[in-house]
Amino acid sequence: MGKFSRDAAREVTMTLRLTREQSELLEQLRQRLQLATKADVMRTALDYWLDHAPETREAKRKGK
Repeated sequence: MGKFSRDAAREVTMTLRLTREQSELLEQLRQRLQLATKADVMRTALDYWLDHAPETREAKRKGK
């Protein structure tokens, strides 16, 4: 599976509801990671999860 990218064709748009505290945490992470937007923090987190989570490794191993 490819990385989440700002430049990739978009077929689906998702909305994420956050608490104020969650939004503030994303902003702090955005600044620390020197990313352009909080959405970039989420893309980075999803890429990391897809590469490292046991569930995704197992799915890749099974060819899903």
